[in-house]
Amino acid sequence: MESETNALKVAIIKTADPVKEKVFFCYYRLAKGISGILSYAKEGVRLWFRKYLVLENGIPSHDMFERCFRIINPKQFQKCFIAWTESLWTKKEGEIVSIDGKTMRRTFDAACDKKAIHIVSVWASENGIVMGQVKTEEKSNEITAIPELLDLLVVEGCVVTIDAMGTQKDIAKKIREKKAEHVLAVKENQPTLYKDIQDYFETALEDNTGDFEVKKQVQMEKGHGRIEKRIYYYSNDIQWMPQKRSGKI
Repeated sequence: MESETNALKVAIIKTADPVKEKVFFCYYRLAKGISGILSYAKEGVRLWFRKYLVLENGIPSHDMFERCFRIINPKQFQKCFIAWTESLWTKKEGEIVSIDGKTMRRTFDAACDKKAIHIVSVWASENGIVMGQVKTEEKSNEITAIPELLDLLVVEGCVVTIDAMGTQKDIAKKIREKKAEHVLAVKENQPTLYKDIQDYFETALEDNTGDFEVKKQVQMEKGHGRIEKRIYYYSNDIQWMPQKRSGKI
C-alpha cells in the first residue's frame, strides 16, 4: 500500500490526470463513501474502467482518495457534476422532473450534536438520472435550496413536480421564469389555499348544474397482495381562486 501511495504522489506531481481519474471513480460510487469508492474501483477496473482510464500506477489508495476530495471545492464540483449530467440528459418535451428532499440515514452524530444531512435532489424521470443535489441542514431549508437548484438547471419544456414543502409563490415564479410547467402539492401547511381547494371540490361534487369544470379519473392497481382503486378529481379551472385573481399564482 505504501509503494502504491508513493507512486501515485509522484504521478500527481507530474500530471493532473490521476486526480481526474479519482474524480471519475467517484462519480459512480460517491454515495458509498471513500471505502466504497476504493472497493468499487478495484472491482470494476478490469471490466470497464480500463476502457477510459490509463491507471499507470494502479488503483489509488483510500488515503489518496480522501486527500483528493479535501482539496476539491464542493460548489465547483457540484457545477461540474450538473454540467456532466446535463450532457447525458436527452430532454423530452413534457418530461417529469421531480424535486424532493430526503434525510440520509446514519448521518447524525449525537455525541457531536450534529444533525442528520438532508439532501434535495432533482430526478429526471424519462432518463432515470439525478440531475443535481443540494445539501441542507434540515427539511425546512428546502425552500431556499430548491431555487438554488433551479438556477443551475435547464428545465425548459419540462414539468417540475415538488411536494408541499416547495409550494411557495417564489418557487412557482422561478419555475415559470425557467419556461417550465409545475405541479405543486397543497397540504395544510398552506391553510388558506388548502381550504379554498377543498371547498371548491366539495361544492362541485354536490352540484348538479354543471357549472363546475371537474373531471374524474379512476385507476385500478394490483400489487402487494391487494387491489387498489384510486379515484382522482381534477379541474383546469383556477380562475375562481383568490390567489389567481390577485396574481400570486
